[in-house]
Amino acid sequence: VMACSRFVVAPRGHILHSSRLLEALSIGAVPVVVSDGWVLPFEHDLIDWAAVAIRVAEVDAPHVAAILRNVSDEKWCAMRRAGRRAYADVLADPVNSLVRVFETRAGRRGN
Repeated sequence: VMACSRFVVAPRGHILHSSRLLEALSIGAVPVVVSDGWVLPFEHDLIDWAAVAIRVAEVDAPHVAAILRNVSDEKWCAMRRAGRRAYADVLADPVNSLVRVFETRAGRRGN
């Protein structure tokens, strides 16, 4: 079902993680993150999550269907492409991505 879906709801679990987030990106669906205050992986360094996922406040969870109906085909295609890139470039190999983050931050301090 997920592989045939345009969007996949990815609420955070009991901890600040959801396997559905990565699964959605790996199959080319746009994740719908239903959570308040969840800092997503590599959010401040490598991934522009606004271009990759739709974020919905927990209070707006009952309105997810209406929110998604307002996403144009063009916006969905752009988000899908950005999500596939983020998965391939960053999330498929998180160890290498962590190394990139450390190198980037070390470079900022050295300048």
